[in-house]
Amino acid sequence: MFDVITRESVSDVRQQHSVLMNRYMPELMKSISPMVMVLTRNRQIVYLNKSMEQFLGVADVSDLLGTRPGEAMHCEYADASRSGCGASVFCKYCGFNQALFDAEIGKPASKYDCHLLNKAGNTYNLGVTVTPFEYMANRYMFCVLENRADSHYRELLENMFLSNLKNNLSAMQSLVKASGHLSLSEYQPLMRAQLMQVEEIISHYDILQKMENGESIPGQQEWFSVKQLVDEVITNLRLRQDLRLRYIKKAIPDMMIFSNRMLLGYVLSSLVKNAMEAENDRSEILVSVIDSTATISFKVKNQSVMDEKQQKLVFTRFAGGGEGKMGIGTYCAKKLATNYLSGKISFVSNREKGTVFTIRIPKLIRDDSSASI
Repeated sequence: MFDVITRESVSDVRQQHSVLMNRYMPELMKSISPMVMVLTRNRQIVYLNKSMEQFLGVADVSDLLGTRPGEAMHCEYADASRSGCGASVFCKYCGFNQALFDAEIGKPASKYDCHLLNKAGNTYNLGVTVTPFEYMANRYMFCVLENRADSHYRELLENMFLSNLKNNLSAMQSLVKASGHLSLSEYQPLMRAQLMQVEEIISHYDILQKMENGESIPGQQEWFSVKQLVDEVITNLRLRQDLRLRYIKKAIPDMMIFSNRMLLGYVLSSLVKNAMEAENDRSEILVSVIDSTATISFKVKNQSVMDEKQQKLVFTRFAGGGEGKMGIGTYCAKKLATNYLSGKISFVSNREKGTVFTIRIPKLIRDDSSASI
């Protein structure tokens, strides 16, 4: 039983510490639920506990001994430099890298956010705490990792869903109050637009939940007009009061394509919304479509240029959050375009071209009753 008055001597505590490290600690760490990774002074993996092994999906930990954290987690940028994890320009924005650096220079241990994009296009959202220690004249880094993805993602989706519904409800209430000053021909289209937005919010919420769980997404492939789809996307975005005066120039051919209209509309809406939010009413935004032999490309261009950090983390979940943004728009757009539309998404951002996002999809996609990975 704990007694606040009684204390063991410092020498007794140190002796117990030595016994635990030498005899019991490895066995204890194997069974604890937090994910534990121990690195050498050169940031190479020397130990993983069972929780960490399960998270990484490895049956034999010996396969990862000597690798670095980004290499073990298949980071998109781990091989961007010949020296591997920790050496590329992307690494200076990595929370794990920053946690290790601060521990190495003696800063007190604290939790860092790590948004790691892997080669499959998925993101690890981790809380990382690093504590250095020495044993038998060797220096190590004791790393405790927390997987924040599930709870954080659910919380963001729920907040986004409720916030959007509240905004629409407020707009509908204002419309009802103003109905006495509007004719029926004026009132009906406005109310219909608000109801369509509510339906769209519910649909988007369902898509995002199913996408993250790797489930089939309701929807079907169909023939539709590209021009009509783009017009609908822009019209719906302009229902937002802060975006209604944005200047958008269009270069859209009058053509039909066969794809999942609902998902393509969601991807386009995410990218056009980002462009509209990045500009003011005097700046031009260009939405264009390029028809080629086997593919069709949708381009969204705005004049603002993303800074280096934004560019390095652009497709990483939650990394672009803050200032009222969720940080999942481009992440979801890429995942839907790649895994559900059999397409690709890319971007350039510089002073010469501004920022241009390109979605390239095949003209014909296999006909299934639902879209799935």
